[in-house]
Amino acid sequence: MGLEYIYAVWLLHEAKKEINADNIKKVLTSVGIEPNHAMINAVLASYRELIWIK
Repeated sequence: MGLEYIYAVWLLHEAKKEINADNIKKVLTSVGIEPNHAMINAVLASYRELIWIK
């Protein structure tokens, strides 16, 4: 899994923004990275599992 996707989630969390596919895409494209939809879905699935663990 690419760390840039994890960092995008982290930045959204720190900015108190909703963590969803559209916002992850915005973060990645703002720094010149073309988003991979499969990677975004994988990161979101992992993130959702972490939320349930808390």
